[in-house]
Amino acid sequence: MYMSQTLFFFNSTCEMAVANSQVSYLPPAHLRQFENSLATMPCFFADEKDAVLTHEPVLPEFVEHLQLLGFKIPSFIRTPEDLHPNSLPLTRLRPWGWSPAVHNLLRPYLPLCHNQWFAHPMHKWEPHHRLLLSRETGYKLLQKILELEDNSLNIIEMPALPLKLSSLLDVEQVIDTIPPPALLKTPWSASGRGLFKIRDANEHAETNVWVKSKLKQQGFMFAEPFLNKIADLSFHFQIEPDGVRYLGYNFFETLPSGQFSGCYTHLPYDQTIDESLLIEAIEQGSTILKKALENLMINKYYQGPAGVDAMLFRNKNNQIKLQPCIELNLRHSMGLLNIHLRNRIHPLKRGKWKISIISSEEWQQIDQKYNEPAGSNMEDGFIAKGIVALTPPPSEKGVMAWLQMEP
Repeated sequence: MYMSQTLFFFNSTCEMAVANSQVSYLPPAHLRQFENSLATMPCFFADEKDAVLTHEPVLPEFVEHLQLLGFKIPSFIRTPEDLHPNSLPLTRLRPWGWSPAVHNLLRPYLPLCHNQWFAHPMHKWEPHHRLLLSRETGYKLLQKILELEDNSLNIIEMPALPLKLSSLLDVEQVIDTIPPPALLKTPWSASGRGLFKIRDANEHAETNVWVKSKLKQQGFMFAEPFLNKIADLSFHFQIEPDGVRYLGYNFFETLPSGQFSGCYTHLPYDQTIDESLLIEAIEQGSTILKKALENLMINKYYQGPAGVDAMLFRNKNNQIKLQPCIELNLRHSMGLLNIHLRNRIHPLKRGKWKISIISSEEWQQIDQKYNEPAGSNMEDGFIAKGIVALTPPPSEKGVMAWLQMEP
């Protein structure tokens, strides 16, 4: 029998919960449904000895589907009683992200944890965690990057530091420092939410109801230039007690609103960008970010995954440059999940996975079209063909994640 050591939980609304600050926080109904539909996602981080907490039972057919693809599947549980006594104690609790609400939700599991867990800096919620898990920490990381002057990193280009806005007058004066278009960002938000674009000098963001509400609710905002984006990517690290470990990179896609929609399994194929430039950008970005994270020295206050969203853009001279730190996420992320998925994908193949709303009928049609005969996804023991469900298909209509391999 495998011994369960880590308990995972998918709470993708963790930033909203931090902003709210209440242990009783519940996200809006549609976001609760989103979390429930994707509740199995942490299984790709886990091993057979681990467990994933879900609110609804996971069908055995889905577990068998993932096992046939070569994934090592943890236990799916709904209560502390579902953990077998022989699998205890737990050595770690790993929600998607920390908040007062998830600490409260996981409280029944604390008596089941090994003593070593209580030495972890996130084993209980502290008041300073609220600011730590905001864009304020990303702002400090930007400062550390700017201190690292290295002429050999010729693809890196950093705009000036974002402006910190604490009043509507500050918002009104943004265009005096940052010529439009500019972007306003709330301190606590994720996946492209919490953004407001100042398109031109006639925008008058200071009068916008949403801007006024968020500024009052969260206390401050940041403003930064709106870049001429070519591609979104992210860099992923593990913050450990004795340092920072680089885990890998990820290229991803966003909707026009800026919200995450999916990831490329490997380097994206783009005729407008030379692949050697992408590889060099990854090397330079990972190098400077690792040094800056080490200089930030947050190990005492946080340990766990850290994802840094970055952007390839065209500067005023039409050169392709890398802004290595658009934002810092001290939590799990879809990009980190993508790095884990990559281990099960054929090294000579490419694909893309997405999260979208789909009906049961639509999924059945897709499944029949791309996956006949059964088991046709595999080659040399790796996923190489067709379309693969990454989360359970909806019974009627709902959110789902799936991977589509290139022909």
